[in-house]
Amino acid sequence: MREENRLKMLKDSMLSDVKAIDMKDVDLDDVSIRIGGRMFKLKKVDVADMDVEKEIRKEYSKKLSEKLSNLGKAITDKMDEAMSLTNQIRAEAERKEERLKKKLEDTNIMPNVTFDHAKKGLSVSKGIRGEIYWYVRRVYWPKFVDRRPIKSSYVKKMITPIIIMVTTRGNKITGVSTRQIGTLDFFSHYHQSSPDCWGQWHWINKWEGPSDIIKTADDAINVLENINSNSLANRSPRGLPRWRTLQRNLEEVRETTVETPRDNLTRSGIDRDRETANGDDSIWTA
Repeated sequence: MREENRLKMLKDSMLSDVKAIDMKDVDLDDVSIRIGGRMFKLKKVDVADMDVEKEIRKEYSKKLSEKLSNLGKAITDKMDEAMSLTNQIRAEAERKEERLKKKLEDTNIMPNVTFDHAKKGLSVSKGIRGEIYWYVRRVYWPKFVDRRPIKSSYVKKMITPIIIMVTTRGNKITGVSTRQIGTLDFFSHYHQSSPDCWGQWHWINKWEGPSDIIKTADDAINVLENINSNSLANRSPRGLPRWRTLQRNLEEVRETTVETPRDNLTRSGIDRDRETANGDDSIWTA
C-alpha cells in the first residue's frame, strides 16, 4: 500500500510540473535565425506589440500545449500501469502467504517422544487436519461407587487395559477420551457417552511436552476410579457388570476416606434413572 501511495504522489507531482508550464514565460528578447550557412541573432530594439511576435507566440503556444497534453497522458498511462503492476504483485504475494500459512497450520511437527516416554506407555500419531493424537496405555480399574468401596474380591474382576487418547492442536489439548486397545473405538464404561463424560474435571488447557500428556492421562484414570451414580451414561457397559449388580457388591457403609484426587467430582448431563435394554439382571456373579 505504501508503494502505491508513493507512485500516486510522484504522478501528481509530475503532472503539476507539466501544467505549470506557460507560454507567457517564454522570453523572445534574443532569437537566433539560421539562413543558409549563417546564424543571425535578433535583438529587441522596440517594445511595440508586433503581429509577428503574436503569431510566433500563438504557434509555439499551440504546439507546446499539444506536447504537454501528450506528455501528461503518457505520464498518466505509465503511472497507472506501474500501480496496476504493483497491485498484481501485492495480490500474488498475499495469495502465496495465505497458502503458506494454511500449509503450516496443516503441517504436523512431531513432538520429541523419547524411549523413556514410550516406557511409560506413550505413543503418538499425526492427524489429518493438523491435530496430533497421543495414546497412553493405562488400566481402567474402578474402586468406588459414590466414594463407597467396591468389594475387594469383586473389584479385581473389573480391571481392563485401555488407551487414554489425548488430542492436541498446536500447544492446546482439545480432547481426552477412553479407547479400546486394538480398535481404538470408544471404551464402554459407566460414564461413556461417546465421548466420555468427565463431569467437573477438565484437562489442562496448554501442554509443553510429552510429560504433560502423560500427567493428563493419569488424571483421567484417577477420575475413573470413582463411579458417580448421579451421572450414569451406561448402566450395562460391555464387558463390565451391570449397575444393579455392582451396587450389590459394595462394602458395608462406614466412615472412609477416598484418596483419589478426582473421585468426588460430579458428572453432568446424564439421566440417572435411565435403564438399558438389557434390564437389571447381571451376567456377573458376586
